[in-house]
Amino acid sequence: MGGGFQTCANLPAARVCKIPESNLPDEYWLVEPVACVVTGMDTARLRVGDRVALIGCGFMGLIFAQLLARSPLARVIELDIDDHRLGMVRKFGVLETHNLSNGNDDKLLGDLRGEEGFDVVVDTTGTQPGLDTATKLVRRGGQINLFGWIKGSLATFDPTAWHVHGYTIVNSSPSSRPRDPVPAAMRLIEKGTVDLSPMVTHIVGLHEYAGLMNKIKAGDPKYIKGVVKLGPH
Repeated sequence: MGGGFQTCANLPAARVCKIPESNLPDEYWLVEPVACVVTGMDTARLRVGDRVALIGCGFMGLIFAQLLARSPLARVIELDIDDHRLGMVRKFGVLETHNLSNGNDDKLLGDLRGEEGFDVVVDTTGTQPGLDTATKLVRRGGQINLFGWIKGSLATFDPTAWHVHGYTIVNSSPSSRPRDPVPAAMRLIEKGTVDLSPMVTHIVGLHEYAGLMNKIKAGDPKYIKGVVKLGPH
């Protein structure tokens, strides 16, 4: 939330949700990112038996994977460039995973799409290659869910392909939310439907914050999500 590392803030009661009594440590009550994924699931308008492709298994993609693995879908695949994270996805229940860093990606994507394609493709990467991959996988009349934020002022797409093939493009940023996703996110964490503990890889005190940032900047391969705790650690 806004406010940096302050320990107290004045907010209207309508903007506050009480975390339920729980034995779950505070560092795993990361409600905001789970709420964002709830909005992503809501805007995807998934139907029983749909075929879904998920691009990217960073922190948000790993949350998505847990929810998709528990949904009544006919097929779910995950694509990324990191074998370790793809292994985490399989532990969460998405058993079909593919590494896009092995070369000859166009052939792989063509084989995965097949003759029918995917009903919904969720791109969590926020990158131009992620958007391009989504376009190659989605079926005619299917949905591309733009969950990741392509930062900057320009992204490209093939308008002819998008028009002729009738894709529906959905922006699932927080501003598109059809409901307040926070209560649902809290229930998912409380019930263990979403387990953040495997993804919170670094827990540090405030005095260790600079060191954590240096590890992230250096490309620590084990890093997925870090939590900074105030007070004794």
